[in-house]
Amino acid sequence: MDRPEFQLEFFRPRLRQFTAAGAGNRSTCISLNLPDWAGEFGLNSTRWNNRIIANTYEAPFTQSGKTILEGHCYWAYKACLWDVLVQNPQTPGWKALKAYWSSGNSSSLKPSVTNAFKWLISYAQAANFTNCVVRVELADSLVRPNTNSTGTGFSQTNLPYKSGVTIPGKIFAVDYDMGDSNVTYADSVSEDQANNGPNGTSWNSGSFGRDDGVDTTTCTDPGTLLKVGWNDASEWQRHMVTCTPGTYDLYIRFAGGAAGGQLNVMVNSNDISGTITLHLLAVIPLTQLILFPV
Repeated sequence: MDRPEFQLEFFRPRLRQFTAAGAGNRSTCISLNLPDWAGEFGLNSTRWNNRIIANTYEAPFTQSGKTILEGHCYWAYKACLWDVLVQNPQTPGWKALKAYWSSGNSSSLKPSVTNAFKWLISYAQAANFTNCVVRVELADSLVRPNTNSTGTGFSQTNLPYKSGVTIPGKIFAVDYDMGDSNVTYADSVSEDQANNGPNGTSWNSGSFGRDDGVDTTTCTDPGTLLKVGWNDASEWQRHMVTCTPGTYDLYIRFAGGAAGGQLNVMVNSNDISGTITLHLLAVIPLTQLILFPV
């Protein structure tokens, strides 16, 4: 007799609904003495993930003298999306296949059987872990406690995104520290509070790169694949670096598409630069270096 196969599917919960539906589910499980499985969650920012784990999944729920802890599963471990833990690349052949399928199987886009097979295999091979991008900031948000007695929790302190960053040296804007909003960065939008997934509020205006509230997108500069953009007033990023005491010249590489842009450089919360006015550039992709002594 062949071994039977079973497939279990869970709906991704809307965690914003835990006040009503969630409480009802917990009450039912407590009354029946059953475990409560909250299902999958994800496709949101590091801030949202860390807070939801702390405030719901790891927060005991007590009723009628009984306490329940909920199980949960992060979705998804690996996908060809920018806001998951491990992003696998989409190969040119895979994109060609998707274009064919989305066209309604247009004859002009139909690949040969040989190419279709080759493209599928190449996509599978590209998904090998060594070819993927690991979101270390997302891993940090999933495993670091929100708060703890030592003050090293996700919402309490920053951790370096990259180790070994020094002054003198080059600091990439996108390598800001890991941690919660208003701890390692400040941004006008840092999560999709309603948890509506791809159709919800965009916490990263570039929809690419790091899974925080900071807006990042692709970059062609040597040494980095990402850059920070869409900077609004009062937004900032924090970088942990090791500095050799001395006097240095600081060069800032930027693109400015509007007049009146300003920035300040701070070291250990001390403003060392004063307000710097950035020049208007006619074309956004153009970059300019400015220099001032510190």
